[in-house]
Amino acid sequence: MKKYEDFIGGLRKDVQVPCDVWEKYTDTLAQIERVSAQRKEVQIMKRNQKNKSNTAVKAAAAAGVLVAAATVFSFANPVAAAKLPLIGHIFEQVAGDATYSGDYKNVTVLPDVPENAPADANQQRQADAAKGTDSGVYRAASNGVTVTASEIYSDGYSVYLTAEIKSEAGGFSHIPAYYTRQFGETTSQSIHAMGTWSAGNAANALSNSVFEGKAVDDHTFIGMLKLDAETLLTGDGTLKLALSELRYDSDAAPEGEEITPRGCIAGTWTLDIPFSVDGSHCREIAVGKSKDGYGIDKVFVSPYQVIVFCDAPYTTLSPETYTREDFEAQWGNKNDEIAADGDTPVTYEDMLAKKFYDYFETAVYNQDGQALSMQYGDEEKCVFAVQDLPLETLHIYLADETQELGLIKAANEQEAKALSMLDAEINL
Repeated sequence: MKKYEDFIGGLRKDVQVPCDVWEKYTDTLAQIERVSAQRKEVQIMKRNQKNKSNTAVKAAAAAGVLVAAATVFSFANPVAAAKLPLIGHIFEQVAGDATYSGDYKNVTVLPDVPENAPADANQQRQADAAKGTDSGVYRAASNGVTVTASEIYSDGYSVYLTAEIKSEAGGFSHIPAYYTRQFGETTSQSIHAMGTWSAGNAANALSNSVFEGKAVDDHTFIGMLKLDAETLLTGDGTLKLALSELRYDSDAAPEGEEITPRGCIAGTWTLDIPFSVDGSHCREIAVGKSKDGYGIDKVFVSPYQVIVFCDAPYTTLSPETYTREDFEAQWGNKNDEIAADGDTPVTYEDMLAKKFYDYFETAVYNQDGQALSMQYGDEEKCVFAVQDLPLETLHIYLADETQELGLIKAANEQEAKALSMLDAEINL
């Protein structure tokens, strides 16, 4: 999506575009802009909640009262409290607070890494080759930071990995905690990961990829990373994770100042981790309902996420309205930059084949009328976090652009149903 976002942004300032082309773009890309606005609303709501809670905490502390509030985050050692070893039990420590929360009881616990094992992935591979084994690479060290993989789980559409991150420099205790539930009281600290990953296919850039978890102490962070596959994974595979940067914020800023980025650690951490797809607790169910070009094609249900696969009317560009000259004027210099970064340049044929979908939105409720929290969506699917809700029946609703953000803001299921143009009931 990033390449196309650059394209749209550049159109506004770099190229004289015919009115009919620009009108088609602004109409068919409305979904992207509106979803962005929706996300901003949610972030503002969360920030307001956090600020109000912080004020209450400070007031209570001044009065000598111990306060339990939504944004109060305990930096006490969670492992000591639970009397559990760290590696092999991170899901148990963080899954309750993560966005995709749940009982991760079917995870694969990775082998302990001996203290004298090579920290470099290539050294580990060479050691395995000498022994005629393939033990995987579960720990990597670079620039004073060691990343040790703990557990792994895959439902087929996502891979969930837990890891311990240890830093010689420290600073993890001041990572702020953010809400992981809309209008909820659950918070989690986070470290952003940059780099690439693959699971048997071409490497993908890590995008909005976050280790959600908590600081055990100032030098140790434990968290869970969720990686979404473009196509359904099956059977056994190997997660190849190549981290190039770890970023985190700090709440240690002086009074009145905004939270600012504090940690940006560059390095090379390469992990190779085998996994098996959990086929016994996940289901993909055909729906096949449609109306006026919109459709609910199928739904995927795992213990931690629900994915609704949708369809909507779309338009494409034509050589008459978007010429090669238009493409070269827009993409000439940008493609040079893309190639220099090691990515694949955009082609004229890419742009002609690109489908620009009409705006739509979905909502999902369970049998008790409880709404699942939507995390993100694109032109083909919408992803919801289960967050420990019981799932026996799913009620899925779809609305077109005439109900902009209506489903998102619906007060209850009855209101969502009244606003929808298409609905489906799935018995699990």
